[in-house]
Amino acid sequence: MAAISLALLAITRLGDEIVSANNLYGGTYQLFHYTFPKLGRSATFVDSRNPEAFKRAITPKTRAIYIETIGNPKLDVPDFEAIAKIAHDAGIPLVVDNTVGVGLVRPFDYGRTSWPPRPPSTSAATAPPSGA
Repeated sequence: MAAISLALLAITRLGDEIVSANNLYGGTYQLFHYTFPKLGRSATFVDSRNPEAFKRAITPKTRAIYIETIGNPKLDVPDFEAIAKIAHDAGIPLVVDNTVGVGLVRPFDYGRTSWPPRPPSTSAATAPPSGA
């Protein structure tokens, strides 16, 4: 939960939004639905199996799309290529939790947005390049 919190708090500010898949681990759902609003951020949950739902949910305040490689508890797999393209076209990062898919799924194979997506007010760690 700390990695998810740090990643999203580093790229959002008060009043910003994220678009999230709805097939989340319970702790992540709790973080987005209950904790983030207390920190001035909001999440819009969309059908993880419908890439167009992600596209429709993006607003000028959206700063990231969030998905899990393999949904927990649904065990469904999102269309990485389509969702990555939507995020890229919108100029926002696609944040992927690969906890369940470690060794099975390689999210970096679908590209990544350069870090940070906008000038930060604090420093943050960077993700290693693909293949590292």
